[in-house]
Amino acid sequence: MRTYYSLLSLFLLFLTSNGIARGFLLPLYDGGVNSTNVFFDLGSTVSLSCRVTEKFESATNIVWAKHSETTNETHYIKDGIKTSADMSTLVIQNARNKDAGNYSCECNDETYTFRVISRLRVKIRPSKEVICAIEGEMLLLKCVGVGTKVHLRWLFNGHINDIKFIRRFGPNFESNTLVIKKTEKSHSGLYTCEARYNDSMELEEVVAKSLTVRVRDHYVGMFNVVYWPKTCAVFFLSDKELHNF
Repeated sequence: MRTYYSLLSLFLLFLTSNGIARGFLLPLYDGGVNSTNVFFDLGSTVSLSCRVTEKFESATNIVWAKHSETTNETHYIKDGIKTSADMSTLVIQNARNKDAGNYSCECNDETYTFRVISRLRVKIRPSKEVICAIEGEMLLLKCVGVGTKVHLRWLFNGHINDIKFIRRFGPNFESNTLVIKKTEKSHSGLYTCEARYNDSMELEEVVAKSLTVRVRDHYVGMFNVVYWPKTCAVFFLSDKELHNF
């Protein structure tokens, strides 16, 4: 009998040291035992589950918490929890960017963490594949990205460019407006806005949107619009639109 308990202890020690299990609490990760990342789309439902594996333990003893990355505060969650005999599930409905973060399930001395991440989304305004700007006029291209710790950058013909831009950002969104005060023919080309996660996230995903800009001669642009390609949307901004862009 002693030999049996000794072997059992060694087996549990092996599981613990290899990150497979630490005792009677089991997190149900979508991507496997060590895949703690849980991605969600805005407006979707997020479900996080932990299970007790011992009959003498009840899932009602599992406590859920969200942990702040900036203040080191812990917020214990009581709403949105569904419990069965051996499983506790935290359900976040209509998930928003603010719901992203680190969550944990706790029972006695065991804790497992889930990293909930909002998927990257990016949009460009104007929302056309091809726009025509007039030589000598101002050109503004606005890119908005959402996602956990999103970071944006502009590329011109596939390369990072020194074109000026106006950046406004928060914890889970970024607005990046590319500004060319006086367009030239050389500004014609492909403009791409890339959204990626902040380096601290250690995630490689990149989402991008592109549009083509064609800069036309000022005279041709003002008086011969009829000769421009039908796929080329003429891009003008009123003073009010410029202010609110």
